[in-house]
Parts: sequence; C-alpha cells; structure tokens
Amino acid sequence: MFCLGNTTIYFLIPDLFRNIFLSSSLQITSLSSSVFYCTKLESEQQGRAYQKELSQNPRWSACYIEDYVIQLYLADLGTVRERRKLLFDIGANKGYTIATWFSLWNPQSQINPRSLANYLRKNLSISQCGECNDCLQMSLSTKVKVSLDMNIEIYAFEPQPSTYEILRQVKQWTNQRSLHIYNLAMSNQTGTELLLKCNPGDEFCGLETSKSARNIERYLLVNVTTLDTFLQRSHITEMIDVLKIDTEGHDPLVLKGAELTLKQQQVRLLIFEHHEVGLWKYIHLRDVIENLDLKGYTCYMFGRTGLIRITRCWSSILNKKRWSNVLCVVRNDGRLQHIINKLIIPHTL
Repeated sequence: MFCLGNTTIYFLIPDLFRNIFLSSSLQITSLSSSVFYCTKLESEQQGRAYQKELSQNPRWSACYIEDYVIQLYLADLGTVRERRKLLFDIGANKGYTIATWFSLWNPQSQINPRSLANYLRKNLSISQCGECNDCLQMSLSTKVKVSLDMNIEIYAFEPQPSTYEILRQVKQWTNQRSLHIYNLAMSNQTGTELLLKCNPGDEFCGLETSKSARNIERYLLVNVTTLDTFLQRSHITEMIDVLKIDTEGHDPLVLKGAELTLKQQQVRLLIFEHHEVGLWKYIHLRDVIENLDLKGYTCYMFGRTGLIRITRCWSSILNKKRWSNVLCVVRNDGRLQHIINKLIIPHTL
C-alpha cells in the first residue's frame, strides 16, 4: 500500500498474483481441440528451432512481422466477417500499429506507418522511428492481391498523458471517426495506479506494480480499468478481431482483466509481449500459456520468419526470459487457425 495525497494505492504482491492467475484456470472446463500434445523430444525440438532463430537474429521475436494481419485478412475474404473489423490496441504509443491496420483494411485513407512518420516528423518534430523501426514499414495493402476498404473500428489506449496528446493529434490527422482513443491504462482492476513518467513518445514506461515505489516524483497517478469492464460499459459484445497488448511488463495483469472476455472466446487473435520487465520478473510464461489453452487459445512464439507453437509443446529453452512476442489464435475459428498455421516455420510442429 502507498499513499499519494489523499489517495491510497494498493499494489498486488507478485506471488499472490501468480496464484490468482493460476486459480482462475481451475474453474474452466477443458475444451476439445485438434491441437496435439508434443512428446518431450518434440518439445525440445521446438525449443531448438526457437534457439536457432535467435542465433541468426537475437531480436527475432522482439520485432515480429505483421503478416498475422494479412492472414486474418485472407481468412475473412468471402465471409460475413469480411466487411467489418474490430481492433483493440492497448499501449498504442504514437500509433504505428494503428497506421498498419489502416494500411491494410482502409488503404484509400493513405494512412500507413511511413505517412504517419512523415506527419510526426514534420508537424510534431518527433523523429523516433519506434524500437522496431516501425516508421519504415510499407503499407500492408501492397502485400495482398485484393485490396478492399473495410469498415474498421479501432479502440486505442495510451495512459501516458504526453504521449496521449501525440495520439490525439494523430487521430485528428487521420480524420477517422472509427478511431477511438482513451487516456487510460488497462489492468486487472478499476481505479488508479502509478505510472512511471516518460518523455512524449517514449516506449519504456509502464505501471508500477511493486510494493515499495520510491522517488514518487517520478510517477503519475493514472486511471485504470479492465478490458472486461470497458467492454461491458461500452456495450461491446461482438467479436474482437485483434487484441494487441504492449504495456511494458504489465501484460499479465491486462490479461487477467480480460478474464471473462477470453473465457467467452470473444477475441480471435491475441498478441502480447513477454520479457523480464515488470511483472514478468515473477510470472512464468508457461502458466499464462496453459491458462489461455484452457480458454481455447493456441499460442506461438512470433518472430521475423514466422511462428513456433508453444501451446502443449513447451520447451525448457523457453524458460529463459527474453524480449519476445506471443501470438494466440482462438481454436473455435477453424478457418483462421488453418490460415495462421501457414506462418509456422517449416520442420516445426
């Protein structure tokens, strides 16, 4: 517990969080699935494949390719899902993921990472390209044979006030009513939490989750909510096509706050970041993957050259925490699962 003025802030003890996270999975009945369990030998083969990719590019999974959205685009062609997309970006920062989504599903808008970078540089004097050189990414519409403008709805969340101001101006530049932005953090509870102060557009400041925050002048008090609560209050009941989470080590609590949404399989594609920052110091990725498996999601390590399955195929090599990204697909969408599997690296399971 920590007091800031008249406000009392409660920090979740990491060990307790791990127990809470695991206990939630015990209430979920096992789902039938075509995903098979790897043998111990097969699991270690998966781990060595992951290790091989890292040896060739240490940032293999830190900076992934955006082909997952192309697979989603292709999976929905000719179906009832083709004309509308609902996308959530938690930890939107300057908006490069948003620009990527517009470049594929609304190409006539001319919004893409390069045009966004040009706007930021010329109008806001912001030259940061993104940790993964996001500003250099091409429009994804150039990678597909069919390019249709679709009805897309994007909800973007950025808790850092100075970066949210950038995002607000980006929204004005896009001139898209379908882009909804919120100066709000996502967590496992509704209330207020401390957020480390950052310079505008910086990408390395997350919520404070330790019990002993020091140098309080380095923090801001920000509003937080859960995804479950936000969806309920916003009366959003339709399927979320993509849920992207990038909250600088706070991702496990965001997932915990989406417990009902994920249990109901309301998300088709989920992407979150994993490393050794923030709560990931205390949370085991394997526990998170097993929890998502029980909810009906198959997860993969996601990198520059494709996917390596980790659900029901865990390798001890994965126990070492690295900056990486995980992609999960809901198994009840067989068409999407089949097309996403085309990204699996050859000679892996």
